[in-house]
Amino acid sequence: MGTARSLTEEERKRGREITWDNKEVCGHYLVRFCPFHLFANTRSNLGQCPKIHDPKLKESFEKSPQHDAYVPKFEAELAQFCEMLVIDLDRRVRREQEYRHQEVEPALPHPLSIEKSKHLFILEEKLKKLLEQVEALGESSKMDEAEVSMREMSNKIVVENPQVGQGRQAQGGSSAPTLFGNIQTNWSSVILQQISVYGIAAGYCLSASLLSIINKWAVVKFPYPGALTALQYFTSAMGVLVCGWLKLLEHDSLDLLTMWRFLPAAVIFYLSLFTNSELLLHANVDTFIVFRSVVPIFVAIGETLFLHQPWPSIRTWASLATIFGGSVIYVLTDYQFTVTAYSWALAYLVSMSIDFVYIKHVVMTIGLNTWGLVLYNNLEALLLFPLELLVMGELKKIKHEITDESDWYSFDVLLPVGLSCLFGLSISFFGFSCRRAISATGFTVLGIVNKLLTVVINLIIWDKHSTIVGTVGLLICMLGGVMYQQSTSNKPKVVNQVKAQEAEEEQQKLIEMNSSLESNSNEKWNAESEQGN
Repeated sequence: MGTARSLTEEERKRGREITWDNKEVCGHYLVRFCPFHLFANTRSNLGQCPKIHDPKLKESFEKSPQHDAYVPKFEAELAQFCEMLVIDLDRRVRREQEYRHQEVEPALPHPLSIEKSKHLFILEEKLKKLLEQVEALGESSKMDEAEVSMREMSNKIVVENPQVGQGRQAQGGSSAPTLFGNIQTNWSSVILQQISVYGIAAGYCLSASLLSIINKWAVVKFPYPGALTALQYFTSAMGVLVCGWLKLLEHDSLDLLTMWRFLPAAVIFYLSLFTNSELLLHANVDTFIVFRSVVPIFVAIGETLFLHQPWPSIRTWASLATIFGGSVIYVLTDYQFTVTAYSWALAYLVSMSIDFVYIKHVVMTIGLNTWGLVLYNNLEALLLFPLELLVMGELKKIKHEITDESDWYSFDVLLPVGLSCLFGLSISFFGFSCRRAISATGFTVLGIVNKLLTVVINLIIWDKHSTIVGTVGLLICMLGGVMYQQSTSNKPKVVNQVKAQEAEEEQQKLIEMNSSLESNSNEKWNAESEQGN
């Protein structure tokens, strides 16, 4: 049967032991077809199916009295496997396109004559000196002088070496002015890119620093964390939709398949923001900052295990150990310690650690732009709000407040809630932009460092903060953030070696995925059968 495993002679001799409901028999083949046959003799060949394919067993299954009962089970397993297969193949297509882009090499030019080679060598030396002068002027912020110097030198080189410029053009290359223009363009693009990264990081720091204080203010005036986070989701999602409708920004259109793929990330994001609000409700801002500071320790481990990043350097581990030591000092001196507050703190720690690692993976693979990520993230999290109302019992509290004619419409309540929503939209944009620009661990440490402004504001505006020793522990945590050094990536493997290794890994993953899906379905099926009996 092609790539399927057939019965051996020994198995045929003891054929009574092998029946169609045996775990070694392929359920996909019995009910319709086996996905392992789809890509035979192609580059995407899945290999040999580990299950048994036998026409007699299929015929026995079709004649069995239990046929109609087992068909939905086998079809569900087949649909799940095919869905995962489509996702995996899409990922392989994207990666193949990236490999092809990397492998494209320009055609080699024709060799120059000896005379032109000498002139080219002289030109390269002058170019090197010119670049040194331009860099020196650029570092001293003399941009106009750098541009003038570049143009004068380029004109001088062309006048002195016309044959070199002609030789370059004859080979399909560029003349000296074009070459200098390319250098200037590349140099300017690098500077603009650096400015963009620093600007995004500054925007995230400002938004995150003030958001903690504003959220604490809002949750004190409006003590419903679930409803507050839902308002933030609504503001962010509607802000993106309205600005997109007005052509002020571009975002990806809503798609059900993409929403389904993004749903796990939205659930994790919702849990992290909800536990954030609950922690601020039951504890002070300092406690929130300390547990936020511990997150990079778990993110660094998760980033290495699941995102295939190198293990952090010794200096990085030293900074993370400093963060952990400062958090221990704070916890031991926290006079406001309560089981409820620290239970929410632990829940926040777990959800945030998973959030940073998993969303980093989603951002790099799902193919949405920044505003598309903001839209999908907040819209899907908003859809989870009714479930939170029922689980946490906020619906009853809100109804009671409405009956008692609460002052929700007063300026004292609307101001902090409104600012919380606006800063929620701001941090969504800058947060996703930062996730693209730096590593997951670097992003979490950046979030720690920006809390210095939060601590200063917290100490000034109210008395809901820790003791002096606790504040010292908090500052030690932030010192660890300053000590952090972003891990460098390992050198990439040779493309062909990577392809061969990934092909073997993907085939093994598909086999394991198939076995896992069937195992889970069998357990569920057996449980339902026992309940029926």
